[in-house]
Amino acid sequence: MAQEEKKPIVAPYVPWSTFYGLIQSLRKDMPAAIDRSVLRDGRSGQQAYELDTGLRFLGLKNADDTPTELLKQLVTATDEAATLREVLVRAYEPKLKLAALKTMTPALIQQHLSQFGNTGSTLRKARKFILEAARAAGVELSPRLKVRAMPARRARGPGKPRRAKAELPSGRDGAAGSGPTAREVGLLEEILKRHKDNPEGLDQWLEGVLYMMRKEMTQQA
Repeated sequence: MAQEEKKPIVAPYVPWSTFYGLIQSLRKDMPAAIDRSVLRDGRSGQQAYELDTGLRFLGLKNADDTPTELLKQLVTATDEAATLREVLVRAYEPKLKLAALKTMTPALIQQHLSQFGNTGSTLRKARKFILEAARAAGVELSPRLKVRAMPARRARGPGKPRRAKAELPSGRDGAAGSGPTAREVGLLEEILKRHKDNPEGLDQWLEGVLYMMRKEMTQQA
C-alpha cells in the first residue's frame, strides 16, 4: 500500500467550486492516479496546481498521485457532509478548530490560517475556501464570517411578459446586422464635410445627423 505524503504547509486556496466539481467528477469515475492529466481536464494550469496542493493538504492524494482511502470514503459517502467534516478536522486541527468557527472573527481566522504559511492573496483565498468547505460540511459559522452564496435567479411574475430583444437595424438587403447601406454612409460623409471646419460645432453636427436621419426615414416611408 502506498504511503501517504505529509501534507504541505500551505492551506488550500483553490476556489471551492473548482474543488467540489473535481470531487463530483471522481464520484462518477475514480482514476488509478490523480495526476496532472486528470487535474488539467477542462482547467487551467494554475487551477490544476491549486487542486494538487489542496488534495495533498487534505490528505486525499498520496505522493505517487494515487487516491488515499480518505478520498475514496469521501466520494462514496452517503453522508457527504459528515465525511467532509472529518476530512477538514484531520487537515486543519489543531491549528484551526472547526468548532471555533462559531465565534471566530475575520481577523482571528486569518491569524490561524497564517500558521499554515499562507500570505497575501493565498491567505485571503484560503479563508474563503475553508469557510465554504465548512459550510458544506454543516459546520456552524459565526455571522461575522461572511460567505457569499450563489445568487438565486429571480423568477418573473405570472403576468410579466419577457422583454423583447432590441432589433438590429436592417442593412441593404433587409437582414438584421448586415451593416449600413451606401446611402447611409454617404449621408454621414456629407455631414462630416459640412462641419469639419467647425470643431466646436458638436451640437450642430448632432442636429445635422438627426435631420438627415429623419429625412431619410421620411423618404423611405
